[in-house]
Amino acid sequence: MRQDASDRPTRSGDADRDRHPPEVLRMKRRNLQLLYAGGIALNAVALIAAATTGSTLYAATFGLVIVYLSVRYWMVSTD
Repeated sequence: MRQDASDRPTRSGDADRDRHPPEVLRMKRRNLQLLYAGGIALNAVALIAAATTGSTLYAATFGLVIVYLSVRYWMVSTD
């Protein structure tokens, strides 16, 4: 069966909003925030370990991952 353009959700998040009540979406957001915060913490530990051993390339990579995870955390928390 083929759907026309008006039946399809415009974004992937719209389909979730239609299927799940707001409590479930809040729980998903909370879980994502926890996951991102844990990733930031683990990468901070790895960045410190890499920086103390003198591995600047690894430290810079962990720093970039922390920036990326921070942006994702901000995007999830402001939604």
